[in-house]
Amino acid sequence: MSAKYGSGGWATVAIAQSVGATGALIAELGWGVTGPQRVPRLSAVDKSILYRQSVSSRATVVAFAVLPVSVITWLLCDFSRISAIVISLGSLCLAFSPAWFFIGDGKPGQLLAYESLPRLVFVGIAALLIHYDFPIGWYGGALIVGSVTALSLSAICSHLGFFHWKQNWRTIRSQKEVVLGRAISGSFTSFAPALVGLVNPLAVPVFAAVDRLMRMALAILAGIPNRLQSWLGAATGRDRHLRSLMSIRYNCYLGLVSGLIFGLLAPTFVTVLFAGQVSFGYELSALSGFLLFLICTSRGFGLAMVAAGRAKHITISVLCAAGVGVPLLCVLGLYFGAVGALAGQILAETVGIVIQSRILSMKWKSNRQWSTYAASVLQS
Repeated sequence: MSAKYGSGGWATVAIAQSVGATGALIAELGWGVTGPQRVPRLSAVDKSILYRQSVSSRATVVAFAVLPVSVITWLLCDFSRISAIVISLGSLCLAFSPAWFFIGDGKPGQLLAYESLPRLVFVGIAALLIHYDFPIGWYGGALIVGSVTALSLSAICSHLGFFHWKQNWRTIRSQKEVVLGRAISGSFTSFAPALVGLVNPLAVPVFAAVDRLMRMALAILAGIPNRLQSWLGAATGRDRHLRSLMSIRYNCYLGLVSGLIFGLLAPTFVTVLFAGQVSFGYELSALSGFLLFLICTSRGFGLAMVAAGRAKHITISVLCAAGVGVPLLCVLGLYFGAVGALAGQILAETVGIVIQSRILSMKWKSNRQWSTYAASVLQS
């Protein structure tokens, strides 16, 4: 895309994906947060019902999100707007991903076969067509077809089915706290390129490039925290508490090593991936590497909060982080470009980690006090 349409075309794609991904973050309804730890404890029949409930609830929200996502994309993009809308809708359809279910069920092979490989094929075909001067909207079309294929293969090959409309609105309402947290977090994560486009359009190509590289790295690293979700969900009592501590430690180490590697290699990779149309130096890659470390650490705390029954309290930490991150991202992005926007995200993630650690420490402290009280009652 960058080779064919330059940095301006890349900026349009980045903003369209930003808007669509934020819509997907909301429409996904938090199933990726709470779902994987619920799956291991269910029977085969209940797993199928849970999966179909998730598809029905997400389809409902996606239907309502199509219009606002399209309008916002049209307003923010000034290059190839129709293609931009198709890309944003393709990104919105990522809300249908069955990844959370197969992760919770401990079946990564089915995730690879039903979603990852088909999407790779369709996106590869779209990239080939764009290379031969087809519109960039074909990329969005590939994302839509990939999502439909993943849903179909999961429903048919895994015998999960498609929809379960019974108590659909109740299912949606039950996820409202997590959805609120996801929507707020999206304001300074997935929606960040669009915000930068509002305050400093010239900074979008570089910021979106470093952000995309970091998100690609996070997607690769996601396999480890994803696997930890089912591992945590299968534990109980004291064992779950110990596994939560180990999860935080593992994610912290993972982020530290990955952030260092990213900071060293990102300036080289960006030149290759963006065909020389976009580039940045070690200053930006170092900041992005540190942000990657913080996000990995935050993932560990998030898993521990779900395991501790504090999934709904994640909204508190996210609200505090957004209260700091969004204004700083806009102000610093306006005056310092991509560097300022990254600094705003770093401060937001730091605030979120501090709040999450405080909530967890209070929960674990109350658990210890309750255990001590129960033991004294039993002894008496």
